[in-house]
Amino acid sequence: MRRSQVLVAALPLSALVLAGCGGETQAAGDGDGTTVVTSTNVYASLVEAVAADTEVQVEPIIDDAAQDPHEYEASSRDQLTLSRADMVVMNGGGYDAFVTTMLGALDTEPTVVDAVSVSDLPGAAEAAAGGHDHDHSHDHGSEEGDDEGHDHEGEDSEEGHEGHDHAGHDHGPGSFNEHVWYSIPTMVTLVEEIEHHLAEVAPDDAAAFEENAQALTDELTGLQSRVEELAEEHEGEGAAVTEPVALWLFEDLGLTNVIPEDFVYSVEAGSDVSPLVVAEATEALETQDVQVFAYNSQTSGPEAEAMRETADAQDVPVVEMTETIQSDDDYVTWMSGIVDSVEQALA
Repeated sequence: MRRSQVLVAALPLSALVLAGCGGETQAAGDGDGTTVVTSTNVYASLVEAVAADTEVQVEPIIDDAAQDPHEYEASSRDQLTLSRADMVVMNGGGYDAFVTTMLGALDTEPTVVDAVSVSDLPGAAEAAAGGHDHDHSHDHGSEEGDDEGHDHEGEDSEEGHEGHDHAGHDHGPGSFNEHVWYSIPTMVTLVEEIEHHLAEVAPDDAAAFEENAQALTDELTGLQSRVEELAEEHEGEGAAVTEPVALWLFEDLGLTNVIPEDFVYSVEAGSDVSPLVVAEATEALETQDVQVFAYNSQTSGPEAEAMRETADAQDVPVVEMTETIQSDDDYVTWMSGIVDSVEQALA
């Protein structure tokens, strides 16, 4: 993976308590009930929806619209928060490695739900194996198929993810596209996992979790139906990205990224892009029929900024697709707004 991964030392509990005492906000787990800690506000939103109207407390470590999770440096305060969690929900795949590091420093063993591990996206199993070894061995629903009829058979699937062939797609040289929250079917699977594990740690609220999870799943599958309808209309049309955050959604929309992978993954890695690759990317944006340009303001750099300027000059509609939720919206509202923006661009 790119970017720095800050190792958090296993501090004595007394030091952690002292570190937490100075803050004005109360750390997760300070009260009674069940506490769920998530790596970002994306996953906090999903847990909050499943745990609605219960005593479950949800606290994201990253809740700042300007913070890039790839670069996040965990603090002793974060370690204290995590130490009081009954359950942790993270992205996995090396994306939020600061959580993996902190989990390794805990004396406790909270239930951990890892979005990459539970997905059946191509390459996810290998990406998950490279991280912390969490137990997702339960097989509820395995005989009845995946998430409301969505086919995630992974690399062995001939049909691929949601009817689009991900099986042969290489998400960068030696890397997995870890931005799995842009795969709505994966989030359907994750909601099922969240509901299942919440019922284990807070069994008295199991019925509420099941009802809430079903309502959220209905919303997500409705949104995915819109994506599938757009894919039928726009299959094969050109799109452009500066780094891979948008790729899972664009693939499910049937869109084809015209920007060279060497450009995309160099920008994500924070490394310099060679002049030749920059020229190839610029030429592709200027000469090919590109309907939409995805821009991530949280990981922008000079090459990405230059590409956005080129898109503006070519009158290519720009859609912001970021790492975290940028407002007070919940996940479904946020992702629906992104789909709306892409639909407007394609129109």
